[in-house]
Amino acid sequence: NLSQLFLFCFHQQAFIKFNTSYDLNRNHYDKICKISAYLVMRALSFILLLSVALCQEIKVLIAKGRVEYFDNAWHKVGIGQVLKDGTTVRLHDSSYVALIAGRKAVEFKKPGVYRVAVSDYKPSIYTSKYSGYILNQAIASGSSRRTGKTLGAVSRTTLAPIVYTPPNTKFFADSIVLSWERIPNVSRYLVYIKDEHGQNIDTLSSETNEISYKTTPNQHSRRYYFSVATERYPAIVSTPVGFTILGVQETDSLKEALSCLMYEADPQTCIGRLLLMEFFIDHQLYGYGLKMLKDILLHCPLVYEEAYTSYLSAIRR
Repeated sequence: NLSQLFLFCFHQQAFIKFNTSYDLNRNHYDKICKISAYLVMRALSFILLLSVALCQEIKVLIAKGRVEYFDNAWHKVGIGQVLKDGTTVRLHDSSYVALIAGRKAVEFKKPGVYRVAVSDYKPSIYTSKYSGYILNQAIASGSSRRTGKTLGAVSRTTLAPIVYTPPNTKFFADSIVLSWERIPNVSRYLVYIKDEHGQNIDTLSSETNEISYKTTPNQHSRRYYFSVATERYPAIVSTPVGFTILGVQETDSLKEALSCLMYEADPQTCIGRLLLMEFFIDHQLYGYGLKMLKDILLHCPLVYEEAYTSYLSAIRR
């Protein structure tokens, strides 16, 4: 054990320093320490070479439609598959593939032939972290039956809307986003905001099934509840759902990390949207994650199944 060898050398050195009368075979002691230092250097070299090798690989995150890679012949690409650096991939009509090239997330969604080289992309720490979540959910959604579920497509006739914002979600200090089920033939909704003691502190009005609410400084670092009713039946309200407004310091810290991720992952791409959603989920910012999920449904229907699976899995934990 390398750590034990280092501790031995340290203890022996301290013992010699404070016990000069102790007769120790210093040649034996020096030999042990040199061997331990050599083993540590070999271990560090191995770790460095391994990390470099891992950064040179290309891993498949998502593959939709007919996606192939060339290795003496064309082969079907599989989710989670590791490809060689410089691999050529081919997309047919209505196909999509998202890859991690080194540590950078890239995607191709138009028919054609593409060569993927790690050297063509800058490494990304934030992207590599959240891409692992996407891969897990892509595997999960690929191995299960497709749900076909979408948010906002429910048709029902009950008077009180069902809230979509998950319980215990967190919001930045500057604003919150609340959403609920759309009810046919309803033109206006009422949103009641209450404190943790059940006292109503605000009543908002919205013509859509989503509302953005600007917070005030005295609302930071506190827990609240909201419920929704239709304007026609204001007394018939949905089940209250709790949420927390973060403090300014925690908000600034998270927004700094979010800015870094947005710099590394283009939010206009499907994989970029997925990564942003995973960031929100990871930090229990489910309200923003839900908004991103709706955006994915609108702009990236090919990867919606992975996004929905990931979001649903997070809010059920």
